[in-house]
Amino acid sequence: MRISRLRVQNYKGLRDVTLPFSQFGCMIGENNSGKSSILQSLSLFFTGSSLASSHYYDSSKEIRLELTFSDIAGPDLERLAEEHRQRIVGIVEEGQLTLVRIYGTDGRSKLRYVAMVPRDPRFSTERVDELVSRQRPGAGFRNRVLDVFPDLSAQITSASTQAEVRAAIGELGQSLPAEQKELSDTDLPTGIEASVKALQPEVIYVPAVKDLTDDIKTKEGTPFGRLLGILLRAIEPKLADMKDLFEKLDGQLNRVVLADGSIRDERLGEVRQIEQAVDRYVKESFSSVDLKIRIPPPELKTILSSAQILANDGVEGPLETKGDGLRRAVVFAILRTYVDLTRSGLATDAPGPTPTNSYLLLFEEPELYLHPKGQQILFDALSVFSKHHHVLVTTHSPLFFGPDATATFTKLTKRTDEGVGPVPFTCTHPVDLTEMSAKDQFQIICHENNSIAFFADTVVLVEGDTDYIVLPHLARTIDPRWDAAKASVRFARINGKTSIRRYKAFFNRFNTRVTVISDLDLVIDGFGQIDPTPELIQSRQGLLAAIDATIKASGTSASPSTEQIKEAHTSQDIKSKWERARAVHDSFRNGKVSFEEVRGAVDEFFVWQRSEDRLAELRSPKSDEVLKLKRQLLTELRSHDVYVLDRGDVESYYPPAVTGPDKPSRAMALCGLIRSRDEALALCPQIIIDGASTEKPELEIIFGLIFRA
Repeated sequence: MRISRLRVQNYKGLRDVTLPFSQFGCMIGENNSGKSSILQSLSLFFTGSSLASSHYYDSSKEIRLELTFSDIAGPDLERLAEEHRQRIVGIVEEGQLTLVRIYGTDGRSKLRYVAMVPRDPRFSTERVDELVSRQRPGAGFRNRVLDVFPDLSAQITSASTQAEVRAAIGELGQSLPAEQKELSDTDLPTGIEASVKALQPEVIYVPAVKDLTDDIKTKEGTPFGRLLGILLRAIEPKLADMKDLFEKLDGQLNRVVLADGSIRDERLGEVRQIEQAVDRYVKESFSSVDLKIRIPPPELKTILSSAQILANDGVEGPLETKGDGLRRAVVFAILRTYVDLTRSGLATDAPGPTPTNSYLLLFEEPELYLHPKGQQILFDALSVFSKHHHVLVTTHSPLFFGPDATATFTKLTKRTDEGVGPVPFTCTHPVDLTEMSAKDQFQIICHENNSIAFFADTVVLVEGDTDYIVLPHLARTIDPRWDAAKASVRFARINGKTSIRRYKAFFNRFNTRVTVISDLDLVIDGFGQIDPTPELIQSRQGLLAAIDATIKASGTSASPSTEQIKEAHTSQDIKSKWERARAVHDSFRNGKVSFEEVRGAVDEFFVWQRSEDRLAELRSPKSDEVLKLKRQLLTELRSHDVYVLDRGDVESYYPPAVTGPDKPSRAMALCGLIRSRDEALALCPQIIIDGASTEKPELEIIFGLIFRA
């Protein structure tokens, strides 16, 4: 059995959120985005602790916590108490059961389940209760029921009891066709919350810090005993004889119901005496009441889970009284010990004839107080733990991501909607990476880009190191508000324009706005990487046609630079085209192909030179038509968050004073030289904006749009 889905409505800032669930899930997002509230809502689902009005997003509405359990199998159902099992089995549909805890506005809760029920209001729990409650068998009761449910005339008699009438109404509702039903919250068939408890995992909640003002955290108790109890399972086989002792102890404290239904009473005389005395005194006021005392029998699991950890840091005391750092170190140590026990073959989780409950570990910011190496060790330990139990963590650390271990990611953000109200609320963005190839996962999902995906609202894709160094510097120099380190904007290197599409796909999965700053040659080669609209394609084609016409009319071709020739020499694409041209020429000499085929192969080889001719004209248009169409296309691209540098590349903006042995050195020199807004703006041309006559520095336009100034 596994948990597959969580939905929370009206709890704190969680107006209405849904999370997919897996064995190892991770929630990411900025502070105050709702991560802790998600963990607390899960803990509340299982405990049902009462709430104050401050926990409601809207105090006039109920809180609804819905959890879906999937893959429920026979061994899971065997854990249920025999007296409840068949009724619970009846509400499990195809191995799935959705339970929902509903908090009324009074802060109290009730556990129900979600089922297909009749739309007809006659079948509602409230209407059935009103019809049946406090009624005795008889003709009057029968007539009362048949007035509402005439369909039951053959099932209801004057001798029918409340339970029989309810069962008949339930069977009638179940027999209705699907189109007459809808999903609705329904009372458990047993009427007892504890009847489904054996299906549920045991919750271990480790908050980021102990907040004594938070009722939720203090009421859940300590997680250390439960964590230690997982380890101590390893000694259960050594204590098999203790079960006999527990049974004997139970027999001395309680009446024992035998297999044939008879009762054996071998309790201690003192226990009987106490029960008789209390019962006698109660009967003085309530003569018809019989009292029995039932003492819960001891269980090995309960004893092991109540283990305590004492720490002596100068003063010996329970671990709960110690500092956050020490308490977290103990959690870390317990999880590492769990891994050691698992790998050594001690079957702490080996299933028996009736599998024991699994655990749900809710771990808030597990990276706290740990250096990166320790974080990685803890991540590995949680990965092992999640093989048998559910783990859900909140984190600010990119180290808590692994394509193989972390099955689900959910990014949380806060927003305000005037249509909803003035109070901000959490939005969830599940991240699905299952469609990405393993190669892409290992190439793109590195530490740097993980961090960007976790926390940036906007990511700026740039081609290389020079752009990565220079552009953020120029942005914050032009306007301090455009400091990427302080804003929710991050720059990401993609090592060439051929990776634009892959990186966009990665960051889009995190619901992150993706922008691109590219060299001018994007217009010539690689335009498809930005997934252009038909309108952009048409504008580009018009521009290239105008460029080609200008080149043809001039009858000249720009000579490639030394650097361009070096790049061509190392290009595998150009090498393959040269080999083909040479092969076609040899075939022509042997009379196997026509001269037109030779010309085509040679023209194909010199396409790279044609691209350089086009780029040269695009950088410095000789034609007014080319200049006009260039400005038009670059303006249209900016409206699609693609910012193409008018002069070609970043280095084309450098003043002559910038020198250095390589590109990164020259980029650092530029950052040391340009220190003021005026100096930065003087690097770039003035361009017309909004189709009007107004001109503005190019970089100010680009960064203003990216940072949404």
